[in-house]
Amino acid sequence: MNPYFSASAFFAGISRRAFLWRGILVGLLGLLMALNPLITLELLSILLGWVFAAVGVWAILSGAVYAGQRFFWIVYGLLMLLGGVFMIFQPFQVVFVIAWFIAIWFIAGGAAGIWNTAQMPVEGKYKVLPTISSFVGLFIGFLFLVWPLTSLAGMLWIAGLILIIRGAMLIAFSRILPEQPRMEENETGKTDTGSRD
Repeated sequence: MNPYFSASAFFAGISRRAFLWRGILVGLLGLLMALNPLITLELLSILLGWVFAAVGVWAILSGAVYAGQRFFWIVYGLLMLLGGVFMIFQPFQVVFVIAWFIAIWFIAGGAAGIWNTAQMPVEGKYKVLPTISSFVGLFIGFLFLVWPLTSLAGMLWIAGLILIIRGAMLIAFSRILPEQPRMEENETGKTDTGSRD
């Protein structure tokens, strides 16, 4: 197999080498996220900005070439391009907007959960857990609203720890997984798994 086109073997292969490299990459990503979540937030915003900008340019060029709905695609591409440029040069403002969206989502979900729990036609003991869950959602939303950057950094820190653990597990799997027999091609083009008894 050509090593330059073996993405399937790397990302989904069941071999010692695939597990080892996946574990190393996942662990390094988790380490970066856990050690410096603010830099990770900035890098993610800039990376997404470049992706949006590239997609915007592609949409503009496609609109210029393709006759159908040309105006729509050019406007769509321009909006994507402008959004991407904003994410590249103003990454922390984008992070604040994302945090506030998360805050609104948690607050709205918590308020709706409290309202729905109060309307449930069941005994009070069955309303305790949904009520606590709704208040936890309100509290998380409040944290994201008041301390957006710190809250997102905390989320990334927890995600980084989880990725470090997952990377260590993948590396451990690479050590205990039995070595697969090499598939070699013989002269007839058929695969051979080794010597025949």
